[in-house]
Amino acid sequence: MDIKVFASKVRQLILQLKELKEKNADLEATIQRLKEENSQTTQSLKALQMEYNSLIMGKVLRITDNDLETSKQRINNMIRTVDRCITILSEK
Repeated sequence: MDIKVFASKVRQLILQLKELKEKNADLEATIQRLKEENSQTTQSLKALQMEYNSLIMGKVLRITDNDLETSKQRINNMIRTVDRCITILSEK
């Protein structure tokens, strides 16, 4: 193999290496950005789930003049459920 051909191939490999390093850096930056977006999305999801749960509990516990007896029954049912859970946990 001629030295000029060898030197040419080495230069080509060096250029390919440089391109691959740049592409790798771009991909690493994309990965980092996507991780941050994922983290933000996860935090938003948790906040929305908490808000949803609060709204559901508020709806369950909402007491109006027409619903007073129904609301009392719901609260009593929830208390019984919690008591059953405590009993089951105490037995274990």
